[in-house]
Amino acid sequence: MKKWVTAAVAFTAVSVAFAEGFVKSGGVGRLAIVDTYGAPVEAVHRASQKMENLLMISVAAEKGKWSFASAKESFDAAKATAAVFLVKDPTLPMSLVAMESKWGVVNAEGLDGKGVEKEILRVATIVLGGASSKYSASSMRPVFAPADISKAGEIITFDSLMSIVSYLPEMGFKQFTLEPKDKDGE
Repeated sequence: MKKWVTAAVAFTAVSVAFAEGFVKSGGVGRLAIVDTYGAPVEAVHRASQKMENLLMISVAAEKGKWSFASAKESFDAAKATAAVFLVKDPTLPMSLVAMESKWGVVNAEGLDGKGVEKEILRVATIVLGGASSKYSASSMRPVFAPADISKAGEIITFDSLMSIVSYLPEMGFKQFTLEPKDKDGE
């Protein structure tokens, strides 16, 4: 329970800091969420914002391409430190992850907007090194079929977060810091 409280306080502090006139400073690297099929915009936006605010790294949604045969080229084209590709393909499993290559694939076949958002969080969490969690609210609960995604949580819990934060520098990320806006609001 103590970990939950700590995670909730940290998330709230970061959210309040953005709302209270702070700007991001520094930071290196970018997680790209690459839409290859026309994913639900709100789901992609919510997942991107959750990850950026919680992990304090740059997360950008963009359009692009992905195919299994040219995965390395697709990743290189994203020009990102790590990437999650959103596809819709009935021949693929719900997720594919190549941690060593710093990319993953969310197959949205059979998922609604909330399911897509949860699966983006799950795949990004795995790619960034937070592959499991013991908490029921975690996006990292077991999912064996598209219907199981409704049982998964929709947050990156404290245990996964701590694992991710420890791996970010090794992956090429440097978290940004928050600096107060100057008097002119810039």
